[in-house]
Amino acid sequence: MTARGFARLGVLALGIGAAALCTPGLASADGLDFQISIDGYDLFPAVGNTATATSTLGNIAIAFGNGATATTGDGTGQFSFADGTNALASTGGNNDTAIDIGNNSGPNEFAAAGIGNNDFSFVWADNSSAYSGGDLLDPNLPGNNDIAIVLDPFGTGGDNVVSGIHIFDPGNFDLGAVLFDDNVTNTGASGADYLYDIVTTLGTESNAAAATAADWWAELMALF
Repeated sequence: MTARGFARLGVLALGIGAAALCTPGLASADGLDFQISIDGYDLFPAVGNTATATSTLGNIAIAFGNGATATTGDGTGQFSFADGTNALASTGGNNDTAIDIGNNSGPNEFAAAGIGNNDFSFVWADNSSAYSGGDLLDPNLPGNNDIAIVLDPFGTGGDNVVSGIHIFDPGNFDLGAVLFDDNVTNTGASGADYLYDIVTTLGTESNAAAATAADWWAELMALF
């Protein structure tokens, strides 16, 4: 499933690139700034283009918008997508995905999937952040199968969520989510395994560590 999904992302990226190449000025500062990088190769010139995409072997990075930045790190099967003014997306492990959709105006606003495997971070809001996985700067602190989500299509943004790493204590199979803004600033599930911290559509929260994955899913589904 991962291989098929990654192949579809590659086809999508190539399709976007082909369409853009047929549109004069589209990838320049006087048009819509964007960059696509596949296996370490940029598809468009960097001169006059404020969007930056940097990929490594076996990975895809796509950046749309003025100052947007998408990067991938070591490992394969990574997909990094930044869409918006100063949007920032970064990945650092195998089969990691980071998507930042929104406009950012300050520091620490991004989507990042850190060191570890199968981590997923998704932001759809302005001035927000989602971080999943282990320490992006320390390969000795991985976090696997972590998910961090901010979904705020009608809210005010400014939300932050962390899943997996907490200082020097990484976790696995953690889930942190802000589904709607609901005046939430920070939420997180980090520092142990099978943690979750969710703000539901009704504005309620729950945070617990389950002994087994089965208990974790049972408690999670009880929220909805």
